[in-house]
Amino acid sequence: MVRLASELAAEGGPSPDHVVGVYLGWRGATNRVPIWSSATFWDRKATAERVASYQMRETLVRITAVAKSRPDTKVLLSGHSMGGMILARTLAPMLSTLLLTSGPEGVFAPSDMVVLQNPALDGLAAYQFIEYLKRTGARVELRHSDGTIEPAAGPVIVSITSNADWVTRVAYPAGQIIGNLLHSLRDKVGEGVPSQVHLANRAHGHLDALSSHRAELIDGQVVIRAIPDAFNDAL
Repeated sequence: MVRLASELAAEGGPSPDHVVGVYLGWRGATNRVPIWSSATFWDRKATAERVASYQMRETLVRITAVAKSRPDTKVLLSGHSMGGMILARTLAPMLSTLLLTSGPEGVFAPSDMVVLQNPALDGLAAYQFIEYLKRTGARVELRHSDGTIEPAAGPVIVSITSNADWVTRVAYPAGQIIGNLLHSLRDKVGEGVPSQVHLANRAHGHLDALSSHRAELIDGQVVIRAIPDAFNDAL
């Protein structure tokens, strides 16, 4: 954390005087045998879905509340793979409930940024959350201490998936297809959106219909381009 604070200060501009990190984990790894450990993916996924419950919501709320009690504190939440799925399944119900009960005055976001890295989250769950935000017209604003309000320059939730991630690209749909055989899913969802079956069987980061941007490495530089007419029309 000290090193991170130093690197941020070296970049110039506003930077924190110190960085505090809180790591949350659970006993997800049942073995460390390279091939066999991948075969336990579905059991670990079911466990992770149980972790994303009331206790996790309480934990995140209490941690962010303590952090936000200090002036000018920024809170970043990040989760990878199963951890990303836990964050998404924990935060989405919280945010939707807050937005539904807040009224026209809105609600303060529990964190300044949420980053999901290769999250093991199905496309159906992601679609439902995105559709809710679009339908209700939810937007992110910056509210300053002097009372001024301006639109945020970017999103507060970012989900990043690499095409090279074997687990979410190959293992995830293989397990979901088998696991969803007994589930009742509709063939039609919405205009320009795949069926519930297609969404539920794949990690959302590998679904073009739910992607808003693509990142490429060109001449040593990361170039991010918006996808035209994307259903997920995030900034």
